[in-house]
Amino acid sequence: MAVLSGSVLVYVLIFAVAFSFSSKIIQSKVEAIGENVVTAVANKVDIITEDVANITEITEFFLQQKIDYNLIPGLLKTILTVHSNIFGISMSFEPYSALPHQKYFSPYCLRMKDKVDCVMLGGDAYDYFEMGWYKHSKDTGKASWTEAYTDPQISGATYIISHSAPIYQKDGEKEVFRGIVSADISVEWLQQTISEAVKVYGGYAFVVSGEGNLLTFPQKEFKDNISIRSIAREKNDEKFISIADEIVAGRRGASRIIDPLSGKRAWIFYRPVGVNNWSAGVVFIQDELLADIISIEKMIIITSIFGLILLVTTTIVLSKRITKPLIMLSTAARRIARGEMDAAVPSLGRKDEVGTLAGSFNLMQTELKKYISKLTISVAKQERIENELKIAHDIQQGIVPTKFHAFGKSFNVTAFGTLQPALEVGGDLFDTFEIDEKRTLFVVGDVSDKGVHAALMMAVVSTILRSVTKHLKNPDDIMRILNREIIKRNNKSMFVTLFCAILNNDTGVFRFSNAGHPPPILVRKNCDPSLIIGNAGMPLGVKPDAEFSWQIIELSDDDKVVIYTDGVTEAANISEEFFGEERLLSSIKQNSSLPPRIIVQDVIVELKKYSANRPPSDDIAMLAFSFKAPSPDGKPGNKEIEILNRPEEIERMSLEIGKFATDFGASPEEVLEMQLAAEEIVINIINFAHEDALNHTIYLSLKTADRKISITIIDDGSPFDPTKAVSPDIEAPLEKRDIGGLGIFLGKKMTGDVAYERVGSFNRLTLSKFIKGDPK
Repeated sequence: MAVLSGSVLVYVLIFAVAFSFSSKIIQSKVEAIGENVVTAVANKVDIITEDVANITEITEFFLQQKIDYNLIPGLLKTILTVHSNIFGISMSFEPYSALPHQKYFSPYCLRMKDKVDCVMLGGDAYDYFEMGWYKHSKDTGKASWTEAYTDPQISGATYIISHSAPIYQKDGEKEVFRGIVSADISVEWLQQTISEAVKVYGGYAFVVSGEGNLLTFPQKEFKDNISIRSIAREKNDEKFISIADEIVAGRRGASRIIDPLSGKRAWIFYRPVGVNNWSAGVVFIQDELLADIISIEKMIIITSIFGLILLVTTTIVLSKRITKPLIMLSTAARRIARGEMDAAVPSLGRKDEVGTLAGSFNLMQTELKKYISKLTISVAKQERIENELKIAHDIQQGIVPTKFHAFGKSFNVTAFGTLQPALEVGGDLFDTFEIDEKRTLFVVGDVSDKGVHAALMMAVVSTILRSVTKHLKNPDDIMRILNREIIKRNNKSMFVTLFCAILNNDTGVFRFSNAGHPPPILVRKNCDPSLIIGNAGMPLGVKPDAEFSWQIIELSDDDKVVIYTDGVTEAANISEEFFGEERLLSSIKQNSSLPPRIIVQDVIVELKKYSANRPPSDDIAMLAFSFKAPSPDGKPGNKEIEILNRPEEIERMSLEIGKFATDFGASPEEVLEMQLAAEEIVINIINFAHEDALNHTIYLSLKTADRKISITIIDDGSPFDPTKAVSPDIEAPLEKRDIGGLGIFLGKKMTGDVAYERVGSFNRLTLSKFIKGDPK
């Protein structure tokens, strides 16, 4: 259809352009013919009228001489014999001017078929002195032409046009009017004469007087002095009326009209004639004028239609010849695509492009079956490898801690870590565990490779670490043993950067050793985070006898430490710019007062935003912990609670809050108020904070100070400040209260002090309650 439509469109456009071009040529030729013909008609009328006028002038000249009036009929007869274009000629004299005893003297000779007859005009029945042709010339003293008319006395029913000229003779010094010389032209003869030039083109000619009356016209029955305007008005043709006005005005032009005689489409050409403001016109019937051309055009149209039918037929036949085998091949291809590898591909037995395509399909089918067979084996191997890698991933994630609890006999050390390999498995590691009730170990390392080899090395390091720390108290000793064992097992020239630290849970003494690892970040209470700059020794696995130094800092109450691998600071955005230490410090700063879990998770969120959620280019490991100085009087200092955003977690949360508040010395009523306040807030978070149905963690941090218990509730839901919520009208009847707001109101009412802030991607709401009883 596309080829056919395009071909037909081009074909029609070519035909239209050619037809338009030929029509313009035809029109120009018609205009040239019409202009030539109307000019010939006008010239013919000019010649005839000038010849008649000359005869009358010559005759007038002779009459001005003294001649024998009895010889006048013979003179007139001779003139008619010589001049065939004159129908009749007369010499009409004033009363008693020719013969003293005769009032009327007007010899008139006219052509009757093949002979010339002469008669004497005048008398009571024919008073020529009152005739228009006589009176007009006598009154004006000038020669003039009449309109077309009939005169029963001289021309019978024949329409004539007369040219009359006055005769003057000298009487002494004066010119005395003697009579009129009048020569007549037959309208029928004039019409035949001027139509000779038009007849070959199947048209007709006409002459219009200066008054607009038709002097000649092919319609024999036209009446005296009928005008061209009256014909136009009779046809009620506005265009022809306009043309009639132009003809009477003596203008020249050409136009298409409806012929007033035949009612057919026609061309009219007109121009002025140099006689008394006459105009000549010709009319061509279009079908007769262009008969041969129309015949040729019809032949062209018929040929074009035949050619178009042939084009359509040929296109359809050829396209079917091409598309039929293609449809067969397409059907076979769809069956193969559905998995029917043994589907028959048609063998077309053709040597053109379609036959080549069919052969290619057969070859493709054979090769595809071989490829699918190989691919099935390859996919099975790949699935096995992916499954093994998944198992390896799960094993690696099982090596690092996944559940974190408070360390120390006072439960004053809280930690959280995460490991995100760049591939299925990676070479980063972190670990934290209690060596004994006084000491907690923190380790973060980075193997110098990615993938399976790095993961195995990471597992080796983690295993050795767990086995040697029970007997060692200094991180530098641990480093030396790890370095020696890694070199024994390293056959891939890999090395390991490692940060190893031991925290005294009671005193806050933090002893650490660094083997080429990025410096950790210290977050002191009410201070900006800063790097712990120390001696960064040589990475593990490089030099067998390498020595590792150690350093000590002392942590204070609410201090935190964040340890990380270079996958954090070297995470890149789309411009290949690193995340860097400055952004890391800024991200930690905005969450510095929050639990370690929030600090780590928010950094991960910031990394994803910075890298536009692109897969990480390196493994990422982070470990953060907070230190809470133990209370010297044995009172509970703080407690961290983590629950999922599920209603069934509410009971466990409430029990832990009750135990914490009871241990602090709160009364049962105060304990119940704190439990209810926390429950109402958390239920609101569960019901409204998250738009998805995924699991989200809600964190509760319980702290004591003097006689006050503070519960800080942290969630990663949509930003919402409950302190700005309008409190419900609890005095109003239930049916008139607005829905919502009651839980927040209870939280405020039962605790007394509520504070909210949005920190990074988390909502942080703190409920503080003053304990009236005597805290323990």
